[in-house]
Amino acid sequence: MLANLVPVVENYLEAGVRYFIFARGVRTAAELESLRSALSMPLKVVELIVPFSEIERRLAPDITTARQEDLRDAKAWLTTGEGVGLGDLSVPNDRSLRDAAADILRRLDWVAQDYHRGGGGE
Repeated sequence: MLANLVPVVENYLEAGVRYFIFARGVRTAAELESLRSALSMPLKVVELIVPFSEIERRLAPDITTARQEDLRDAKAWLTTGEGVGLGDLSVPNDRSLRDAAADILRRLDWVAQDYHRGGGGE
């Protein structure tokens, strides 16, 4: 994955993109360090905290084979504590996507005070 990620990031940086959001599970400190080493920018890691019952509820409407595997993996991660404590900040993910995302952007100070929904600053 990292071999493909590096040139994609470089292309976006050359185009003027300033912020990236990577949605990815990270199991170990070594895996996180590999990601940090591959990227040419500071990296803030957000640990989403969500109870297993909420994961089950969210995956229930789409219980394909892939989702069953996701559910099994999530349970294993929670049981063994994989990925826990690797974040620069932890955010509860037991609310709407919009609310969780807004909280993350605010904590990272990525939202300008004069930002208006549907457009940038004036």
